[in-house]
Amino acid sequence: MTGGCLVQYIENNLVFCQPDGRYYSPDRLGGRVVELMRKVGLHGVSLHSLRHSHASYSPKQGSSPGRDVGAARSMLIKT
Repeated sequence: MTGGCLVQYIENNLVFCQPDGRYYSPDRLGGRVVELMRKVGLHGVSLHSLRHSHASYSPKQGSSPGRDVGAARSMLIKT
């Protein structure tokens, strides 16, 4: 990396995290998703709507709704 300092990354096994590996607050993460969606021309798209789209699309691709979507649902509720 040139012209900047190296940031020490802390592994926390997070899917979405700050550049140094720290936790993002849910509000900040949701706001960032909306910001990025608008930037690419997708207005009205939020992290919540992406979650529902994935849950609707997965069974159509051969996933078992009882197993895959149910498991995803239980994991998402915990967050």
